[in-house]
Amino acid sequence: MKLGKFLILKKKDWYIEAFKNIEGEEIFLESLPLHRDMLCVDMVNYVIRTGQPANLEQFPVQPENAYMTRFKPQSLIAIPAG
Repeated sequence: MKLGKFLILKKKDWYIEAFKNIEGEEIFLESLPLHRDMLCVDMVNYVIRTGQPANLEQFPVQPENAYMTRFKPQSLIAIPAG
């Protein structure tokens, strides 16, 4: 499964506002609070803190990382939008 996700900050909390199935044409617009099994929160926190992009090589799969353990992504990148 290939997904793209867009996050925004609302009142000190991060929300996934939209995500797209890259293999198809589906775009989903929702406001979902960010939690650990929805994406690699460690990577997102790094990008938020530093303002720099991050990739899978910087965040290898670790047992305590629910998203990485569950989905075992082959590639992953997080890029600041602003």
